[in-house]
Amino acid sequence: MGSQFRYWSFMPVVAMAMIIVLSLSHSSVVSGAFYSQIEVTLVNILEPGKILHVHCKSRDDDLGDHYIPYSQSWYWSFYDNLFDTTLFWCKMDWNKTGGPMVSGSFEIYHARRDLYRCGSDVSGE
Repeated sequence: MGSQFRYWSFMPVVAMAMIIVLSLSHSSVVSGAFYSQIEVTLVNILEPGKILHVHCKSRDDDLGDHYIPYSQSWYWSFYDNLFDTTLFWCKMDWNKTGGPMVSGSFEIYHARRDLYRCGSDVSGE
């Protein structure tokens, strides 16, 4: 009976430690100690006069609507979480010349795909 008592009295400590580890795994301060900063730049190279509308977000951050004029860019940066599960996706649209609106949704950054494969350049070039 003595060993069972010690086991159950230890469980709250284990539970609290797990909560702290899970909380810190999503902290950019803690992640920044292990990973370098990830930088993402979107560039509008559609055609002169075309404005690219983008709305990017992750599970934790909604970066809002941005309108990028032709030949201009929009930039943001972040740190991956400790479990390499960071994912940003963007919805993009623009009006096609003489035609309908073109739109799509893309995974712009997926840590498990991009962090080690691309290093500091995730441009796909």
